[in-house]
Amino acid sequence: MRKIKSILALLTLTAFVFIGCKNDKKEHGHEHDANGKHVTTEVKKDESTNVQENETTITVKAGSALEYKFKINNGEVLSYKWSSTAPLVFDFHGDPEEKDKYPEGYFKSYSKGTSTGEEGKETMAFKGSHGWYWKNTSDNDVKVTLATKGNYIIIGKIQ
Repeated sequence: MRKIKSILALLTLTAFVFIGCKNDKKEHGHEHDANGKHVTTEVKKDESTNVQENETTITVKAGSALEYKFKINNGEVLSYKWSSTAPLVFDFHGDPEEKDKYPEGYFKSYSKGTSTGEEGKETMAFKGSHGWYWKNTSDNDVKVTLATKGNYIIIGKIQ
């Protein structure tokens, strides 16, 4: 008798689950596999389809300057490492896309100085173009090797 009650209770519970938990995601927020088990989907912000790694070599001509930029969204992290064959004046900075939300001419410097390289990670303060300004004050061309990793679109060299 006890076994029959257990079986009836199990059948009642099973019927309740299948009636109350249809395979319609709109109705209750999840899906089922062929066996009726809940399907879970893991979503990661840092999916490999969004993150890319690139390395490029840029020549800064003697006595000139240039910028190398990326389009990056607010809150994204850019990992970087650059090195040059001679010291350059540099400014790693960002210009906001929504200019009307900032004072005229606004930009944010993440780091600046004179160096033959730098390495780090930076979280972007706003959506916009972010990258480096390099100025070569020497009489010789300087080569820069820049390696980056993040979720971005390459704008490239701006002179």
